[in-house]
Amino acid sequence: MSQAPKHLQMVLDAQAAATSLPSPEDQANLLALGPLVRSLVSSITQGLVLELEGGHGLLTAWLQDGLHYDIPLVVIDPHAPRLARCEAHLYPDLRLAFHVQHGQTFLEDMSDKQFALLVDHRLHTDLARLALAVGRLDVGGMLITRLSPDLQEALDGQRDPALTRLRWSPLPGGWQLAVLGPQIPSRRGGRANRIIGRVPRSANAGSETTSSLEAAIEQALPGS
Repeated sequence: MSQAPKHLQMVLDAQAAATSLPSPEDQANLLALGPLVRSLVSSITQGLVLELEGGHGLLTAWLQDGLHYDIPLVVIDPHAPRLARCEAHLYPDLRLAFHVQHGQTFLEDMSDKQFALLVDHRLHTDLARLALAVGRLDVGGMLITRLSPDLQEALDGQRDPALTRLRWSPLPGGWQLAVLGPQIPSRRGGRANRIIGRVPRSANAGSETTSSLEAAIEQALPGS
């Protein structure tokens, strides 16, 4: 069994005391997802990592545990007290930045930013919101999220140029992993080549490094 991050239990205890944890079922799913998230983030050697609306910290601790020493992690959540409790137990860590804002607003504000990994805790129910998140990925970037059954069906037949570049894989607890492939040149007649099949159904450091981290985090936050 994978060893849990050293700060995870402190985060769990603090959020439980304030009744700010997800449901027991969602907690179990997130904790089952944690080791895989840690493994995925450890594969990232350049770029930015973003977590949206997961300020309870259950996945943040796993992300922090697998993060390379010079990769920034930006955590966005609209609930200031919940985010502050998470920050108190995972900070000080120069790789981490915490910002109070709704996830969708952050994505809209950051139209010129791209991320190597985006963990989005929102249950996606519409194509527009999903396309917004996908639009913030680097080529080869990974999106970890959940899709409603209706949205999964809608994805099977849609032709949005960005969404058709996604390759999907099921993750534990009803989560999905999508990887953004390269843009495919249009066929003759202007129709883009489609590289996605059906969405799978769910299965149950030095001063130089410090300066570069601070600059990268500043660039990834609103107002930069």
